[in-house]
This record gives sequence, structure tokens and C-alpha cells, in this order.
Amino acid sequence: MAYINRKQSAFVRCVVVQWANWLAGLAFVTLSGNATPWAFNILIDGIAAAIILARPAAKFQSVLGAIYLAQISISCGYGLNEIKDTAEPLIYYNMLSLLGWLQLLILGGWGGADLAKRHTHRLRASHHALARAEGDKSVAAT
Repeated sequence: MAYINRKQSAFVRCVVVQWANWLAGLAFVTLSGNATPWAFNILIDGIAAAIILARPAAKFQSVLGAIYLAQISISCGYGLNEIKDTAEPLIYYNMLSLLGWLQLLILGGWGGADLAKRHTHRLRASHHALARAEGDKSVAAT
């Protein structure tokens, strides 16, 4: 079994939280018929932010948590406007959708950067091992 370090487990945790948050929101909208469940969004985004920001292991993780805090602020603003009967559902939906896509891009960038680092490390290690096996004394033992 492969060893999973703290940053990798943080990445997996963020992916699981993203999916759970999206599925909870989708289920609520589907079951309730409420297309703009701002109060429920505050709840699930708050839970997601707390889980993601608990012991952040990478800057990507902190940025994802900050985006959830921004989503909470947007939902609060929408809720206040809905109470005043001046809410704009399309603007609310578009803002949350934009932030959701941004979160997915960040997760992709984080995963891609981690994959590139691990691949580069493996290539260097194999190059050094091959050079040592061929008797190259200029390669330091690692």
C-alpha cells in the first residue's frame, strides 16, 4: 500500500468535502424544490469550510476554505435581500457557480502540481540510481 503524506490526505479530504457538499446541495434542491436554498448553503458551506480549514497542509487548501467563506458571505447577502424581497436568484446562482468552478480548477491545479512533483522526484531518483549503478562517482548517494 502506498504511503499517503499529510498533503495528500488533505487533498483527498478536500475532494471528498467538495463532492459531499455538492451532493448535499443537489439533494436538498431536488427534494425541497427550492432553487436558492441560501440558509442550507450557509450550513453546508460552513461545515465544509471547517473541515477544509482544520489543519491546512497546503496553500491550495487555505484558498479552498477561503472560497467557502466567500460563498457563505454571498449566501448571507442573498438571504438578506430575499427577506427584503429584492433578491436576484440568477445573480446568486451565477456567483456560486463561478466560485464552484474556481474550486474545481484549484483542486485540479493542486492535484496536477502534486503529481508533477512526485513524477519529477521519481525520475531524479531513478536517474541517480542508474548513474550510481554505472559507477558515476559525481552523483551523490541519496
